[in-house]
Formats: sequence, C-alpha cells, structure tokens
Amino acid sequence: MPETETNPVIHVCVTCNRPGEQAPLDARAGRRLHEAVLERARATDAKVRVGQVECMAQCQRGCTVAFSSCGKWSYLFGDLDPDIEGTADAILACAEIHAADPDGFIKLKSRPVQIRKGLLARIPPLPLES
Repeated sequence: MPETETNPVIHVCVTCNRPGEQAPLDARAGRRLHEAVLERARATDAKVRVGQVECMAQCQRGCTVAFSSCGKWSYLFGDLDPDIEGTADAILACAEIHAADPDGFIKLKSRPVQIRKGLLARIPPLPLES
C-alpha cells in the first residue's frame, strides 16, 4: 500500500551498543535492531518507513528508536534489546498505535510490554500554521 503523510517513520539508531557491549559498527545491537525491524516490516507489509540514524545521543539507554509522523507527536524509546524475541514486532505494533491515533498518542497501557518502560521523550508536533 502506498505511504502517506500519516504513515509513521521508525528511526532506529544503528550506532547503539547495549550497555557493556563493545561491538564494531557493523555488528552493534542498533544495527541488529534496525535489520530485525526492517525485515519484520517487509514480511508483514507494514505501512511504515524504517530509517537508520547514526546516533540519537542516548548512548546510556541504547538501543533507541523514534516514531514520527507529519503533524503528530514524536516518541523516543530506549533500552530496547534486539536479541529478545518479539522486540521488532513490539516496535511495529507501537508504530501502528502511533499511526491509528489522530494525534499520534501512544498511551502507556497500549504500549507493547517490550518497550513500555523505555520512553525517553515525547515531542509535540510542529504547528502546521504559525
């Protein structure tokens, strides 16, 4: 299905290491998380874009992902583990919640368990008109 302005973008930090991890750039946890989310999005035909970001400045809370969409609240989550089964699916489920809400709100109780406690920031949308 074609992407629209309301389809969320999932930004995944590919330079993230998990706490205590010392992996080279191409093997870091963030890279593994990006690959897992991208693979699941393709396999499920999810209506999201999955992008990679080199550093979201949350090194103590890696792995990190952000959700954004035009005119909606943006969210930043950390402490995600790409090696726990279901993490990629939880991220995609959260993106669906974000897409379904007209304002992009992702309520605590509706967040998948794997990411529920990892909220780092909720950022208001830019005004469409000044």
